Amino acid sequence: KNEFQHILVNRLGNNPLTSPPFEGLGRYGNGLVPALVGSKPKELVEYPRQVTLTETRGGKWGFVDTTGHFVINPKYAEARGFSEGLAAVKLTKGSDWGFINTRGAWVVEPGFRRVGFFEEGLCRVTLGLGYNQYFDKTAYINNRGRVVFIQE
Repeated sequence: KNEFQHILVNRLGNNPLTSPPFEGLGRYGNGLVPALVGSKPKELVEYPRQVTLTETRGGKWGFVDTTGHFVINPKYAEARGFSEGLAAVKLTKGSDWGFINTRGAWVVEPGFRRVGFFEEGLCRVTLGLGYNQYFDKTAYINNRGRVVFIQE
């Protein structure tokens, strides 16, 4: 048994789910939760009477529904929770972030070094290499990936 696994519970703290434990869970949004499987502990820190996992390595992120079943198969190196119908994901470590919908289809192709969550139709991002002279600038994009404002 791995003591660093996570399970989904309902509001009462019960675990009525039949899904396997996950190595990591993200922020719940739009009925889905990012879930990590297949990872290994990278570093363990021991405190008196407590061992804490500080990082994981390997594994893939997918998205599970409230029953704990994968709706979007685990294939992402990193994943953030859904907000306003979109979730930020990376295909590989070190690659740029893009956004998928709740069916796992790309809505905004990867091209962002850092990303936030969508709020009122906008998301704060740091632009990637594809933005040439605006590389590494902070900007706001809409839910189609169009840059609507670049901070100077």
